[in-house]
Amino acid sequence: MVKAGALYYAVFVAFVIILISGFLFLSSYLTRQNINYYIEKDQLRANINSGYILIKNNFNLVSSGNFRNITLFGNEKVNIQKRYWGLYYILEIESKWKNLEEKSISLAGLNVFKTEKIALYLADFNNSLSLCGNTFIRGLCYLPKQQVKRAYIEGKSFMGSNLINGKQKISKPTLPAYNSILINENQSLLNGKFNTNDSIVLYDKLPVAKKYENSFYNKTAIIYATAKKQSIDKNFSGNIILFSNNEFIIDSDAKLNDVIIYARKVIVENGFAGRIQIFAKDTIITENNCNLLFPSAIALYNTNNKPVYFLIGNNSELFGDLFVYSNETADRKLSTLEINKESKIMGQVYSNVTVIHKGKIYGSLYANKFLLKTLSSVYENHLLDATIDFQRLDKHFVCTGLMDNTNKAKIIKYLE
Repeated sequence: MVKAGALYYAVFVAFVIILISGFLFLSSYLTRQNINYYIEKDQLRANINSGYILIKNNFNLVSSGNFRNITLFGNEKVNIQKRYWGLYYILEIESKWKNLEEKSISLAGLNVFKTEKIALYLADFNNSLSLCGNTFIRGLCYLPKQQVKRAYIEGKSFMGSNLINGKQKISKPTLPAYNSILINENQSLLNGKFNTNDSIVLYDKLPVAKKYENSFYNKTAIIYATAKKQSIDKNFSGNIILFSNNEFIIDSDAKLNDVIIYARKVIVENGFAGRIQIFAKDTIITENNCNLLFPSAIALYNTNNKPVYFLIGNNSELFGDLFVYSNETADRKLSTLEINKESKIMGQVYSNVTVIHKGKIYGSLYANKFLLKTLSSVYENHLLDATIDFQRLDKHFVCTGLMDNTNKAKIIKYLE
């Protein structure tokens, strides 16, 4: 005869077995759910990478200022948004599945190595290019029909063995077209026409804090300066635009990273280092020993029929593109871009004003004409102790959208 206690014991054991079995089933279910979660997260990240591959190989797939929903393999989809950030581009790629989401945001530019590797494009105004001293030009060159010759100035004759180290082609009287849509977009901002969604704060109303950051996932923060001369002496980073209708002076101790500056006139003080884009209407001066790190860019754009002035000081460096355009009449004789001794530019330089070039350009130079000033005279279309060398351009360099001559893009960096 079975004891009564044995029945209770059997029920207890059965309950424990059911409880353990339930726990095992629940654990298995949760494990499977967790595995599915990570599988889907990995798939979403793979979709993001696929989106980057698509847009890098066909940058025109999405027009700037818009987004596009793209179907990948099967039912996988990504949203790609492209927008301007100065002379570069912001790419935002998003992939969703049920309540899961992955995002990536990056700074992008064009792949200059997928285009003609032009070292010099000098517009043809029926005059030759004269070289003297330790001048060195290497790469594909578009030159006037009169081509290039040796010169003797300031006791220096041409010291090289080859006048041009590379192929030569005949240039046209006009420079190749620049990306007018990109420039017009920045001109609109230069004139103070901001997006209604942007946040605007007066510079002199900023909190006491020394450092200001803004994510590129947020709305753009517009820091508006009303003073005639505003010194930028704080630290700004990220999705920030500094704007003035007058003059900005960038303090040498300021820490600026990825921000854009729009003003009538901009002066970068001696010894400044940072990653910035500068847009001005009539004057840009980078004093001596400045270091504008990659990816930086500078543009001087004037449509008011007035002369402009752009100076790169001694021993200063720019790692990015440079653009100078003026509507000044009378052959733009008063407007100049001056690149001083021991200064270096790595990137593309485009200027429709007179270029006084005494430094080094590792990349491309598009110019209407040169001017050489000495103590005794002034010479047109002469270069003395200057360097233009496309082959010295860093293999990882990414140019801006200034020339817009390729649909191949490269990611410069991820912003978040």
